[in-house]
Amino acid sequence: RRALELGALCNAASLEGDGADGPQGRGDPMELALLAAAERAGHGRAAPTERQQEVRRDEFEPSVKMMATFHEAEGGIRVAVKGAPEAVLEVCTHVWRDGAAAEPGEGDRDAWAERNEALAGDGLRALAVAEKTVEDAQAAPCEGLTLIGLVGLLDPPRKDVAEAVRDTRRAGIHSVMVTGDQPGTARAIAGAVGLVDSAEQAQVLHGSQMKPADELTAEERERLPRTPIFARFDPRAVA
Repeated sequence: RRALELGALCNAASLEGDGADGPQGRGDPMELALLAAAERAGHGRAAPTERQQEVRRDEFEPSVKMMATFHEAEGGIRVAVKGAPEAVLEVCTHVWRDGAAAEPGEGDRDAWAERNEALAGDGLRALAVAEKTVEDAQAAPCEGLTLIGLVGLLDPPRKDVAEAVRDTRRAGIHSVMVTGDQPGTARAIAGAVGLVDSAEQAQVLHGSQMKPADELTAEERERLPRTPIFARFDPRAVA
């Protein structure tokens, strides 16, 4: 319930209903899916936001890979955060366990990282949701958080993509994938559409590893054209 509520609170989309192709409304499809999931479980945006009015919003920032919203709540200001699991995990000092925030035990962080990898391996886009309560709406949002859970979103490639990839490979055209998704998700999708023969063994270049052309070593210059998957890339960061 808490994870669904945070997904509805930390959200910029507006839901109008469901259609044949999924949730309908205005906004990012991922955020529409979060709203639809909360709505179906009885924790839609109307319920929490009637009690917890939004007083501040920090839009998703690629450099930190997180979004945060601040809401009036009993006992202070509730901060709802969602973002890339690796980024959110790094700034969480507590985890939600048995109905309360608790300090991570031995192996807890590794266990959550493994859950994230499992979601990515199934080709799901993964998000982490976290929260905290502060006294001031001007407090820094992305520190001292409590991890509530992970969300897996299915965003399958269109049915005609695999055929298009197959045709280009037959024609001798080398295609690559450039995505903002994490490496595990990118590998799974690349395997599903036939971009690579083995998803597990496919080379992936992480956006944080990308260098300007004049800084590449001879080995990197040779390897780059053979790399089929570029993950966690932000166009503004590499333009």
